[in-house]
Amino acid sequence: MGIVRLVQIAVVILLVWMGIKAIKRFMAKDAEPRRVRRDAAPGEVMDVMVQDPQCGTYLPKHEAYSAWIDGKEQFFCSRECRDAYKSGQSPKAKKA
Repeated sequence: MGIVRLVQIAVVILLVWMGIKAIKRFMAKDAEPRRVRRDAAPGEVMDVMVQDPQCGTYLPKHEAYSAWIDGKEQFFCSRECRDAYKSGQSPKAKKA
């Protein structure tokens, strides 16, 4: 009887954890959409590369997060890099 009860408790904990993760993911999507992709107009270049000033990563401009900082639009590879840059944290160590 003890092992069955232990398995039941483990299943309930797993379901609660999965529910919390799903709710967090759903709420994060409502707070700030990740990226909006649009189709390129004829002759428009969609693959301009920009460099993240926080970590140095290059990525396509249409996939980057952006923020206006000191009157200039900056582009970032992730929300984490954007937020770290805004808060003045030192850049991440570059991978070799």
